[in-house]
Amino acid sequence: EAGNTGAAVAALAGTAAVPARTSQPASAADGVGVPVETMRRVGPMMHRLLPRKVADACSEPMDAQGVVLLLAWASDAAIQSRQRDIARQLLGPGVGAVIARLRGPLELLKPDMRLIVLDLCMPAIQQLSRPQYTAFREALTQVIRADGHVSLFEWTMRSVLARRVEARFGALVERPGKIGRAHV
Repeated sequence: EAGNTGAAVAALAGTAAVPARTSQPASAADGVGVPVETMRRVGPMMHRLLPRKVADACSEPMDAQGVVLLLAWASDAAIQSRQRDIARQLLGPGVGAVIARLRGPLELLKPDMRLIVLDLCMPAIQQLSRPQYTAFREALTQVIRADGHVSLFEWTMRSVLARRVEARFGALVERPGKIGRAHV
């Protein structure tokens, strides 16, 4: 089984061909498309594949908010400036400091690692109180909208949050996962 776990980590990290799924399928509510059993086995190993700063941040609620916001960060400097202002205004200077500290390491991640990072942040994000989560969700929505379009990855982020976090609070005002000018 150790060999299978190593192959799963390599596949999730994008360093090997992904084997066909033969185990239980993941439910959309379970995560981001990675089978639950696989994440339970390889989640701790994924932390070791990430830069230490990023891995540590995924498990702290305030830091995890900054990590998730950075996953939606634009490449344009003017838009990044707006996104930084949004984060500071809605979540405070602490999250602004997290963004400044983690922006470099997160920019170096391979694109296919972003879903894994998002999944690793979920337990910390689930620790937020309802008011904290509502402020975070609003910040993420505005960060996503800052560049004028919603990418497939950004839509996936909101869907994952809706299923993994918002379900815990019951129905929130917006319908989760709906894309449009009024919803993200």
